[in-house]
Amino acid sequence: MDIIQNTGIIELWNNIFFEPEYVITSSVVRIMVGTIAFFHFIKLFPVRELLFGENSIYPYQEFEKGAWCRYRLSLYSIRLRKLWNPTLYMLIGMVASFCMAIGYCTTFAIFMTYLAVSSYMNRVTWCFTGGDSLFRQLLLWLFFTSCGNALSVDCWLAGTDMFNQMGNPIGVRALQFLILSVYWTTVDYKTNHAAWQKGYAIYNAVHINNVKGWGMPSWAIDKPWKNKILCWGTLVTELSMIPGLIFMPYVFVPIGLLLHLTFGLVFNLALFSYAVSCYLILFVPPEFFINLFKMLGYE
Repeated sequence: MDIIQNTGIIELWNNIFFEPEYVITSSVVRIMVGTIAFFHFIKLFPVRELLFGENSIYPYQEFEKGAWCRYRLSLYSIRLRKLWNPTLYMLIGMVASFCMAIGYCTTFAIFMTYLAVSSYMNRVTWCFTGGDSLFRQLLLWLFFTSCGNALSVDCWLAGTDMFNQMGNPIGVRALQFLILSVYWTTVDYKTNHAAWQKGYAIYNAVHINNVKGWGMPSWAIDKPWKNKILCWGTLVTELSMIPGLIFMPYVFVPIGLLLHLTFGLVFNLALFSYAVSCYLILFVPPEFFINLFKMLGYE
């Protein structure tokens, strides 16, 4: 034990996971996540009966037979299911996500937003993607942060400083490690996949209709060597994000945002690009936002 203490491992561990830090970065992410969730519920509202109603594409009678109906955290787990119709819980999600974005009753609002998102994901699991799962994890771990302590109505009502509040970083660290592990597993999968090894994976994806967004200009993928540069360049970028986000966030956060927002335009990735962008913002040092708000005249 003395050897471990002498090497500074325990001190490093405590500094990383338990040393209080400014919460303004997680507060900015809270606003982003709440806003995205609010508009996502609005987007789903017109198709709520088709996806989640009694006689939807997955009828409730069939859904109720599944074990996940009873054991997953969901509004549908409440046995008074007649009260929890799609219209009601979509409205719950809208109100909760709006309160989350403005920071009113923040902890409870985050929990209710998470519950509403989990409910619609667990209701028709095959209609949603890994981006939705990443987004749900964002909500889960933001619940364990102090993101309501800054830039929030709660903070304003309490009469405390809106910018220089401190908090435990454990929730933020969990989200940071989560996205770093996503990059690692993504690169590991792609490097073992023939389409990525041979450099035609992006060309194939651009021509798949159900994931096609705005697409890419034909001149960008009309030669084999161009496709190889796109594929291998993406792999190198994603792998370099792991050390880059830790040691050079001011360089690699913009690179990551550019990469994933481009993916969001080229492909139809639903929430994925927005969710990853929120994760990336968590690596921005809080001093950046404190100084930014000072420049804008807010202190």
